Amino acid sequence: MKSTKSITKDELQDKIDAAEEAHELKAGTRIKITEASMGKSGVNLKYWKVVTRDFANIKGDFELREFENPGAEKLPFLPHPDLVLAFDLLRVHLLLSCLQKEAYDAYGQLIAPMTFESFNGEDNDNPLNRFKVTGFAINDSETGVILTGVKYIRGNATLPLSQYADFHGGENAYEFGDELYHVIKHVRNEVLLYYNGKVAPDSQYSLDFDDAASDME
Repeated sequence: MKSTKSITKDELQDKIDAAEEAHELKAGTRIKITEASMGKSGVNLKYWKVVTRDFANIKGDFELREFENPGAEKLPFLPHPDLVLAFDLLRVHLLLSCLQKEAYDAYGQLIAPMTFESFNGEDNDNPLNRFKVTGFAINDSETGVILTGVKYIRGNATLPLSQYADFHGGENAYEFGDELYHVIKHVRNEVLLYYNGKVAPDSQYSLDFDDAASDME
């Protein structure tokens, strides 16, 4: 025999309020970063704007629906140091995925990312300091990313680098894809914070939008 439990009007209202609050929390707009590249005086962004709104179906009932629209912006503010450091975490994966000579040990085996990150020698001898990541672009299925950057060779000369890397396997998969996935997740979060206003101190006052945008790469 089923048992029933009665509730008071106040308890019922609390349940209604909680349901409405949960519904409101699901509705709104969020930005999903897909590409970012650092220019001379700011950051170029591409993203999907995901809008969740009430939508009346053919029965007249309202339900939450998602709508996605692509967007692109050139933000002329200097990146926050945290964003610069996040990009630096990608250097080891640019080096390894591009199979540069620094990626191999004396026995011809790929060196693990942690080995580079725990380098104890002089800064000038750190192989990572010969590389710079300038951008990333995540594919539509979010299963991998294209890293772009440069390698410093002699004097002011640089070698352009660009490589696609899978996160989770596949043919010719990048060996450290799982680690790269978590780094990209962190970098995307820092880019989103930058988009929402986390920029270098006072940089919003130091750049003219038109001049800065025209300088961006």
